[in-house]
Amino acid sequence: MYRVNAFGSDWRRYFIAGVEGFVSSDSSTLIILGDSITDGRGSTDDANNRWPDLLLNRMRSQGITNVAIGNQAAGGNCVLSQCLGPSLVSRYTRDAINQEGVKYVMIFEGVNDIGNGGQDAGSQQRIGDQLISAFQQIVRDSKAKGYKTIGATITALGSGYSGGSREQTRQRVNQWIRTSGTFDLVVDFDQILRNPSNQAQLAQQYNSGDGLHPNVAGFQAIADNFPLDIFRTSGGTPTTPGQPGTTTTPVIPPTSQAPIVTPPPAAGNIPKYGQCGGNGWTGSGTCVAGTTCRVS
Repeated sequence: MYRVNAFGSDWRRYFIAGVEGFVSSDSSTLIILGDSITDGRGSTDDANNRWPDLLLNRMRSQGITNVAIGNQAAGGNCVLSQCLGPSLVSRYTRDAINQEGVKYVMIFEGVNDIGNGGQDAGSQQRIGDQLISAFQQIVRDSKAKGYKTIGATITALGSGYSGGSREQTRQRVNQWIRTSGTFDLVVDFDQILRNPSNQAQLAQQYNSGDGLHPNVAGFQAIADNFPLDIFRTSGGTPTTPGQPGTTTTPVIPPTSQAPIVTPPPAAGNIPKYGQCGGNGWTGSGTCVAGTTCRVS
């Protein structure tokens, strides 16, 4: 808990950045780094039938109850540059590497980089090379923390992204994902979802309509074909950021404990909505004129 400087009558919006809880020492998390396909484009509103949701349902039905899934996907996200939201290379440390209780890090992304890049062979060659380099970097940093790594092949480009040398880049990056040995496990989403008679397209029964995003049947096919053995093997102990190889049990203060507040001395320089007290507060100053420090 901390205190926020705000007018008492103002409307305020709050966003949950994370939740910590007491869990058993053998509990862990699979973090999925992805784009709109993982974020849920093509799923049913309010039905929780994105492929990570369906995968978690299958895991539970198979008795895997100590692995959570952290969906760290963003619609329109790119690996190499800012498309919609920060690029994957700029956010993976925050969204995966430094998260608590992680044991598995999965990458399923790259279609927006290929589709938004130039169609010419030179541009696509650079994009393919840079995607491979970025994936290697994320895997290297993940393994340095003791995490197991999972790579997913890039699925069909759809009508909006097709053209020029883009399909060749997708195939080249997918071949590298399958054969390079970089990942501890590869899940071939492309093979699961593609049209057997045209490997550049989604199978019709899995197509949401744009040729790029699978529908719920496609999400179910991903969940049904996801190999669960990796979750039954030992190794890859969950770690606490900065302490590789150690088991983490997130700690939160007991709710009965009164918050520790150190009142700030007078100075009148804390801006509206700035922190002005709370647990561990060591700052100085008081609220700017016309504002009050209140419990948030």
